[in-house]
Amino acid sequence: MTSRYLLKVENLGHSYGAAQIFTRVSFSLAAGEVLQVTGRNGSGKTTLLRLLAGTKPRESGHVTWDEDATRAVLGHKNGIKAELSAIENLSLYAPDRRSCMEALELLGLERAHHKKPCYMLSAGQQRKTALARVMLAKANVWLLDEPFTALDARAHETVTELLARHAKNGGAAVVATHDRLDLDAFTLREMVMS
Repeated sequence: MTSRYLLKVENLGHSYGAAQIFTRVSFSLAAGEVLQVTGRNGSGKTTLLRLLAGTKPRESGHVTWDEDATRAVLGHKNGIKAELSAIENLSLYAPDRRSCMEALELLGLERAHHKKPCYMLSAGQQRKTALARVMLAKANVWLLDEPFTALDARAHETVTELLARHAKNGGAAVVATHDRLDLDAFTLREMVMS
């Protein structure tokens, strides 16, 4: 699927003190593509996503977003309020309660847990809530850091299907994960951080 580039990265580099984490990272991401970023722990996958999200200042290189690009970010932390229920968290992004419930159910969070404060939910249930937030954001670019953390096999499969659907509908994603993404060759691109 050929389309315009939603994101271009040129010669991006980052260091912590004297330690160079990565240098000269370059890639482009078009609508319909999912870029899987892999690499050993400490290779800079999370840092790269933070630089793309704009939550960490760039030291060198350029990140250029298309004017129509909108982003939804899922970091290591879920970005949900622990004292609010799953539904209350999602209603901050999508006021339609039915949409919130459907997103949670699609990801496998049973209705019995929708109204519980998130601090009472398991790590997997909290991750599902955070992933539902990304879905409801209506962004065309998803930046996902280890999205499969704490998920059961069924939820893992659902998230993979959601990524495929997002790309098919003209979205794109950058996904840092140790898990192999089971997406078709037309959709999936891979980059190894060393």
